[in-house]
Amino acid sequence: MNLLVILTVAVFVIDAVVNVGTHLTGAHGIIFETCFDASAMAVSLFPVLYIGVFKKLVSKNAELTESEAKLAAARDELELRIAERTEDLAAANRTLEQSIARSESQRNVAIQIGDTVRLLQACHKSAEAYDIIAKKIEGLLPGVAGALYIFKSSRNVLDRVKEWNVQVLFSSTSFRPDECWALRIGKIHKVDAHDLSVKCHHLTGDACSTICVPLVASGEVLGLLSVGSRNQRAGNDMAPPHIECTAVASEQELVYLSLMSESIGIALANIRLREVLHEQAIHDKLTGLFNRRFMDEVMDMELNQADRNKTPLTVVMLDVDYFKQFNDLHGHDAGDAVLAALGRCFIQQARKSDVVCRYGGEEILAVLPNTDLAGATRWAEAVRQKVECMTLSHQGQQLGTVTISCGIASYPRNASNKLDLIKAADEALYRSKAEGRNRVNVAMGLVVADRCDKDSIRPSGFAGDASV
Repeated sequence: MNLLVILTVAVFVIDAVVNVGTHLTGAHGIIFETCFDASAMAVSLFPVLYIGVFKKLVSKNAELTESEAKLAAARDELELRIAERTEDLAAANRTLEQSIARSESQRNVAIQIGDTVRLLQACHKSAEAYDIIAKKIEGLLPGVAGALYIFKSSRNVLDRVKEWNVQVLFSSTSFRPDECWALRIGKIHKVDAHDLSVKCHHLTGDACSTICVPLVASGEVLGLLSVGSRNQRAGNDMAPPHIECTAVASEQELVYLSLMSESIGIALANIRLREVLHEQAIHDKLTGLFNRRFMDEVMDMELNQADRNKTPLTVVMLDVDYFKQFNDLHGHDAGDAVLAALGRCFIQQARKSDVVCRYGGEEILAVLPNTDLAGATRWAEAVRQKVECMTLSHQGQQLGTVTISCGIASYPRNASNKLDLIKAADEALYRSKAEGRNRVNVAMGLVVADRCDKDSIRPSGFAGDASV
């Protein structure tokens, strides 16, 4: 509307100027005429301009204004939707990142459990397995104190065989099964920082957050895995000191710990079974000594080592005197009791490097590495006196004095190979029997079974051997 008024005034002015110019030399009243014409022209043009031009412009302008308002509203709505979509995408991205992190953590734990199982399967002894278990649990729960307990064969006490990050958290090196709630209920027992009423008795008083996990295989509890943290005193200049307790593990880490404990239990059961089978394979059940098959393998290795190190290897053959008469008089059960007692005696007298085996019946063979005839004679005499001083009884009945006879032979002084060495000791034993028993005899000379075998020929003397 303002534009229309401006155009009308402009037409009026222009028309007035034109008329003034045209009638500048004309009659009087030119100004009045000019003004009248201009006004008439403006009045006549106003409806035409308004209807024909300016009304459409005004309508178009209104439409443009309305369109601009709608566009602004649409833009605001789009920006709002974009902001909402951006937030949704950010939330989805965070969820995806968390899922990826969990998957990566689960993958790492799966790898760690698999690695633990492979290492435990390769263990030959329980002590090796205990070291691996400690390192793997410490890797799963860094900085957390822990201990591994294993049942004794009596099944009434658990011994602590390994510990890590110790903070005086575990009260003793052994405890009874009823002192642990996890062993009582047969599953994981977790104590949070705010619930100390059900804490296990094998933990110290300042233990705050703990987890006990039974190690089970085939329904049998083999031991216990216990981890935990202690109360920590915290505070600074701005705040008074107070007690803080850090959680041992998250719920996800507790799941991982449970999975790993299952693998550990199975692995420990397999190792224990292998150890039992190995013990049964190399030991005589009655006497507890090594068996003859194991002795054959050890003798070969010890002879090779004696050759490499140029050291003597001596064997002692021992036999119980009048054992058949003893069996006839007291019975075979009493005879077995005597052999068992002799086995314990020989084990006590043997060094860690010595191998004492039940050679057959009542015959015992002792393999003494890096020992000459003099040293072996002193050992055999000490064993003979020990046996003679033993007081044996069976089912309340005194069995009387038991004596042994001994024969000694040394490699390479008395023999050049395993068979001849054992034969020489056996012949020395028979001399002890022939001379009245309960004595020690040493093999004489060099015995060679096959002189055509050049490999069996050894020097008859050796530096460091002593004659008896």
